[in-house]
Amino acid sequence: MPHYAFLWDDRNEQHVRENNLEPADAEAAMRDPESEFISNSSGRPGVRGYDRSGQRIAVVYEEIDELTVYVVTAYAI
Repeated sequence: MPHYAFLWDDRNEQHVRENNLEPADAEAAMRDPESEFISNSSGRPGVRGYDRSGQRIAVVYEEIDELTVYVVTAYAI
């Protein structure tokens, strides 16, 4: 996966924190993904990987352009 710039705002930061993760955890998983998937509920792309503590997580995102992503949510799996 290429090096992405991450677009964060109050909304997506809140979605990630509601799942006891931090934006940096989602970024860590996206920078070194274990696998990719398509979300069944939203149809958006996602990755499975590990947060900064080594916990396995899923990150669902939208591609803004070829180098920028907006993380929709992240959660432990």
